[in-house]
Amino acid sequence: MHCVVRPASLLPGLLLFGGSLWNPAAASRSTPDCKAFPGDRSWPSPSTWDDLDATLRGQGANLLIPRPPGAVCHADQPEHDLEACEEAKTRWATYDFHAEHPASMMWDTFTNETCMPDAARSCSRDGYPAYVVNATTADHVKTAIDFAREHNVRLVVHSTGHDFLGRSSGAGSLSIWIHHMRGVVHHEGSFTLSQTGGQDQEGLVIPGSAVTVQGGTMMNDIYRATHEHGEVVVGGLARTVGVGGFITGGGHSRLSPEYGLAADQVLQMEVVTPKGDIVVANELQNTDLFWAMRGGGGSTFGVITSVTLKTFPTRRVLSSDMALVIEDLDAPYLWDVVALFMTELPRFVDAGLCGIFSSSLVSPDGQYEGAVEGGSSLLPPSALGFVGQMIAHLDEGDAGEVKSHAAAASLAAFNETLKSRWPEAVAAGDLALRVESKTFPSWYEWWDAIADGQQIAGFSALTGSWLLGKEDLDKADPEVVKEALRSVSAQAHIGLMPHMVGGKGVMEAVPRGGSNSVNPAWRKAYNHLLFANMLPPVDEKAWKESADLINKILQPIRDLSPDSGAYLNEAHKYQRDYQKVFWGDNYDRLAMIKKQMDPEDVFWCHPCVGNEGWEERWDGHLCRVKATDNYLEKSEL
Repeated sequence: MHCVVRPASLLPGLLLFGGSLWNPAAASRSTPDCKAFPGDRSWPSPSTWDDLDATLRGQGANLLIPRPPGAVCHADQPEHDLEACEEAKTRWATYDFHAEHPASMMWDTFTNETCMPDAARSCSRDGYPAYVVNATTADHVKTAIDFAREHNVRLVVHSTGHDFLGRSSGAGSLSIWIHHMRGVVHHEGSFTLSQTGGQDQEGLVIPGSAVTVQGGTMMNDIYRATHEHGEVVVGGLARTVGVGGFITGGGHSRLSPEYGLAADQVLQMEVVTPKGDIVVANELQNTDLFWAMRGGGGSTFGVITSVTLKTFPTRRVLSSDMALVIEDLDAPYLWDVVALFMTELPRFVDAGLCGIFSSSLVSPDGQYEGAVEGGSSLLPPSALGFVGQMIAHLDEGDAGEVKSHAAAASLAAFNETLKSRWPEAVAAGDLALRVESKTFPSWYEWWDAIADGQQIAGFSALTGSWLLGKEDLDKADPEVVKEALRSVSAQAHIGLMPHMVGGKGVMEAVPRGGSNSVNPAWRKAYNHLLFANMLPPVDEKAWKESADLINKILQPIRDLSPDSGAYLNEAHKYQRDYQKVFWGDNYDRLAMIKKQMDPEDVFWCHPCVGNEGWEERWDGHLCRVKATDNYLEKSEL
């Protein structure tokens, strides 16, 4: 349950950020060098917000004042409701609860834990947007963008709150909520690109089926719709992943090792630009924007209101739950086995496997820990190792004989290596590779069976990640690999989560128009290695220390593949050299397009293209960086 009130004039006494939404007597803290902020003289008056609400209502939309979903647990809040509070507590850790709220984030980090469902703590609206436009059409999005540009108000774009880096939220902002902008249209056999003018152009008709989906459509809706046609798209694992943010970040998938990234499948987009223009971008028109939006990051170049994606025929799936089990907690070979496993993962990918693993190794205090949340009975709580699930496609020729499949053969070969190197440990049962496999008639039926188990929300953490290639791992000194992995595990609260989502499909992908802005590091990557650290209670010093620690933890992994980078959608928000890490050699072109498309910096987020000229202050203000500041040399906090 969430409480939303409209319009703004219904609550003239509403307090926000320690003061009224608009206070003409307040001392002005806002200047042309800062975005307008609640409480500043430059903040739009109530009547101005009423005018925006009236305009939106005339278009069939409305303006909302978002209430923190945790407010129902606080007696000093008007939304206090004991029954709703119990529901909030029960569902706080689920994606669905936050996805349906107009301003909530799935990780408490990015609303600064300002209003948790805990009556023992204080509740304020300080971490949330001031207003939300409930947009369902491109015209609604245009109205919001035009208002933010005219009144110098910070603007964010929000769909489901499924954002590891918090780019879809901003204190004191105007948020464009596109969650209800949903729908899927199937194109059988081919798709015809839009073009300017009436002249025929080569490549106008693209063979192969496709789907056009609205900008707020979630993976759950897309998978269900394409399954009805015996097809699938390259999409995210969780049901609540929104298509817009997923694609603009590149979008890795369990289907990526075969077909490429989600951004590689885009045929066409409708985008509302920072100047308020509603345009179509494809390989025939608005080509710079088309290139930038496929990997350049969301909330930066404009808002996707629809996107057309290539589809693929669905196939049978071989699904394997796997655990690498080390029963002897003090085994001298522990880290040798871990290093061998990590260097072997690219060969699993080459054999047609893809999947995600979690580790159960060593906690930051040096103590051994059991299997992580969502683990498997294949890895007992008393054991160490990796647990995960891998899938591979089965073609008609396999006839269900999974034992002869290349994926099964690669696992068998790895098991033989364990036996040859540590025969006594394997014979004693202290070291084992355990695999349980079954088949599914289609990709959708596999995904539908496992997707609900991927929900863990409602906590505060910062993540770190790196893309690793097969060549870098093969040429590295095994001792260096071992020590790097040991170092990360010893310092990260949630450590060593390898994602086998790269490989041949990503390397050989040919996006429409010949290229896109996806991080070039993806084209050599096999493994996306992820870890996370829980955040302490929110304060500026603690956050800076946490951000610096993530960079420190990440360094040994970076050293294994120094010319690589990270996956934009699952990485460290405060990466020191994020321009190179997230976009590599593409960054200069992206920055140029950003300047052309958004000369007034209507869109700003972090870490995003072209944001070097601004900084988000601890009090919530978003202000230009002084010319004398060397922003790129500063800590991003």
